[in-house]
Parts: sequence; structure tokens; C-alpha cells
Amino acid sequence: MPLIYPSFAENYIRLAGGNNPLEILKQHQTAIYHFIQSIPAEKASFRYAPEKWSVQEVIQHLTDTERVFTYRLLCIVRGETATLPPFDQDQFVMASRAFPVSWQHTMLEWESVRNATGYLFDSIQEQAWENQIEVGDYTINARSIGLLLTGHILHHQIILRERYGC
Repeated sequence: MPLIYPSFAENYIRLAGGNNPLEILKQHQTAIYHFIQSIPAEKASFRYAPEKWSVQEVIQHLTDTERVFTYRLLCIVRGETATLPPFDQDQFVMASRAFPVSWQHTMLEWESVRNATGYLFDSIQEQAWENQIEVGDYTINARSIGLLLTGHILHHQIILRERYGC
């Protein structure tokens, strides 16, 4: 079961710690939910440095990234052949500042998107995890996206603990 992914995904896939996206998602799901839900609303606007994202922006980034990559995953497993556009995470975070929402809204949005990811994973047939697609200037397969989605949250969980004190 080969993994095909760009260099930016390497750390996320390593953090996921396995090769079966559905098993990895289920293995980490409860701990991820508990961690995210344990972040107090008082931390929402905290930044560990002036130019860094706030805690709420980090959670919104997790939500946006999950949406983008699950769309890519859906395209792969449904047989899309067109090259998909790249995604600028900084542009997305900057744009999210134009539509401020409550901490509760951000948390509920994250949870609903994460739940939808689980349902998508449950619907993917085993052979479809090997399908691949072009995104901008790189190639990625479904299995790598599945692992990246868990590893990306684990990466930000480490940052939220170490730099934000969450």
C-alpha cells in the first residue's frame, strides 16, 4: 500500500503513525475530541506572538483544512481526473477574520466537519484508498490524504499545547 504525497505532508503522515486511514482516525478520534473540547473560551483570542494565529484561528484553520482535504479525498475516490487547485492556508485564515464568529460556533463547526470526515472515511472502499490525483504541482493518493487529516490535527495539537498552553 504505497503512500504518494508531497514533501509538506511528510510530518503529518509520520505523526499519524500507521498506514490505514480509517484505523488511524478511530484510534485518535476520542483523544482529539477531548483535547479540542478542553480548550477554554478564554483562550480563543490568545496568540503566543503578535504575528501568530490566535487559538480560534488555529481551530478555524483545522476546519478549513479538513474541508479542503476531504473534498480532495472525495474527488479521488469518486474518480475525478481534473487537476485540483492548490490551497493557501494563510489566505484562508486572513479571510476568516472578516467574518468573526463566537468561540462556540467555531467549536461546533469544527466538530461537525470532523464528524463528516468520519462518515466519508466509512464509505470508502478499500481499493479506492490507492487512487490518486494531481493537486496544483503535486500528486497525492487517497491513503495519504486520509493519514494527513489525522496527522495535521496531531501536529496542531502539539503546537497548541507547547506554544499556546492549551
